[in-house]
Amino acid sequence: MLQGLCKLAISTALVITAPVVSAQANTKAPPAAAKKAPQKKPAQHPSVKPHQPPKPNANKNRLPGVRGMFQVGQEYYEAGKFNQALQAYDALLRKYPGHEPSTLQLAKTLYRLDRIKDAYGVFAKINPQDLDPETAYEYGWSFYTNKTWEGALYGFQRVPKGHALFDLANYYGAICAIKLKKYEEAEDMLEKAVVLPDKLAKSRSLYIKHVQALRLLQQKTTLAKERDNERQNLKDQNPVGGKKDPKPEPVVDNKWVHTGSKAITRSAKAKYNIEHQYIDKHGLEETSYDTKVASVEVKSGVILPVPFNAGKERVTAVGLQLALIAEDRIRKGEKQRILIDESNEDLARLSQDDLGTTDYKSGIFTVEPFVEIPLPENTWLALGGDIGFTYPEFERGSRTGYRSGYGLLTGTLPLYKWSTKGFYSETVDSETRPTTSKTGAAASISGDLIKDLIGKLTVRHEMFDYLIDELKIIGPDTRTNFDLAVTQILPYGSEISVLGSYANLGNYIFYSIPTYGQLSANGREVTTKITASASPVPWFTLSLEQLFVKTYWEQENADAKDVFERNVPDYIEQFNAWIAINMFY
Repeated sequence: MLQGLCKLAISTALVITAPVVSAQANTKAPPAAAKKAPQKKPAQHPSVKPHQPPKPNANKNRLPGVRGMFQVGQEYYEAGKFNQALQAYDALLRKYPGHEPSTLQLAKTLYRLDRIKDAYGVFAKINPQDLDPETAYEYGWSFYTNKTWEGALYGFQRVPKGHALFDLANYYGAICAIKLKKYEEAEDMLEKAVVLPDKLAKSRSLYIKHVQALRLLQQKTTLAKERDNERQNLKDQNPVGGKKDPKPEPVVDNKWVHTGSKAITRSAKAKYNIEHQYIDKHGLEETSYDTKVASVEVKSGVILPVPFNAGKERVTAVGLQLALIAEDRIRKGEKQRILIDESNEDLARLSQDDLGTTDYKSGIFTVEPFVEIPLPENTWLALGGDIGFTYPEFERGSRTGYRSGYGLLTGTLPLYKWSTKGFYSETVDSETRPTTSKTGAAASISGDLIKDLIGKLTVRHEMFDYLIDELKIIGPDTRTNFDLAVTQILPYGSEISVLGSYANLGNYIFYSIPTYGQLSANGREVTTKITASASPVPWFTLSLEQLFVKTYWEQENADAKDVFERNVPDYIEQFNAWIAINMFY
């Protein structure tokens, strides 16, 4: 009897508790490794569909204080509402800046919003030793996209064997190891990267051959150094004039990372551009140009902390960006005009002229020094300048150039980035005398409209003026632009961008025609530009661009209207197509 009652009680308890356990199992979110990382670059993340966790429960009892605020962020995050989660974590960290779980979740949320640079800035504050495999991959990819190879390699190496991201982590980790000249480590990681998308699988075999060649070269170099050291040791054991103490090796700290808006570009590329331009001057004259441009461009520079306190966050940095360009521009043009024959009752005739072909070779040199200072609330202030010179036929005698200075204030908020800039620039002649000046200010705001769709709004005002008194041209001229750009990020390193621009022109300088006296006009300019680019592999870029510009002029001097319309365009079309081979990046 007693045994029967016990069995009945146990079976009843199992029946009652079974649905509860099942419900808990059903509400548990799938593992984080099943989520899909952003895909701005080719094959950043495997094609694994993101999980669909339950929506946050608005009626759920909240925990007090920091735990309750963190709970809100977690519910939004697990429901895939990353913008709301971002706001929740940001509010928590403003109140409790030292809350490490929220800092980690903020980085992961920014990553899922494809704000990789912002995620990198937060990941840089985190100790990566205890990250789970998926977060370690995200940590590594954030550092990889910012070319911080040491941190990227560390993150990729923490993805264990058997994980869905293991092969990709080893592939990208191998590239980091190559950058760090750890060729044996790179070869080992490439051997482990077996399951890859087709694009990466093809380049993997090339990387393996490249690493093997580099390893052989490194071994030969190491052997040569060892032999030199042996010879030096023999000399030290039998010194002539006394033994000298060996010089200590310099200590280099590579942990410092600058997280501001300024950065140094280091690249070398060969570029070929085809350009077609059509210009219409009020229906009275049409001109078209076909241009082919071959160029080689090298950019490099250095950025250092001030003071040299490597390892600390958000420190002042000084930088120097250099660029050297050699260009060969071959241009062919045609012009078509309407002529009026006054002797034959104003009969209109069409005249077509060949403008010939010009071959213009030039060298271009630019240098930009700057200093960037961290301010509160994740804001940065950059002060700098820019100097550039163009040398036609690579000769100094006929060079032209410019020089400028600027102040740039930038900042980031959970949903968008903003910047303001003030600047002054001058164009200079061959003797470095200023000829014209430009003063202006600009403000912009950008952010994600939806996933992989970025919007940017810019307002800019500029004033132009002549600095050569003998020309006696009145200024200043003004130009106020309102620009809206939308960029769609696509797979395999591709993107499409559409720019719409409206400008008010108060123009007395650019279209002045001294032959006929001073002409002036105000105008309203509408511009549309469509750009498509693709970089399926890091060393190759293809880009297409179509531009349309229509200007509605308001002529102030009626007597000069005919001269003005025959010399000033009101419609421009331009098409550009270019390819670039990146020799290093």
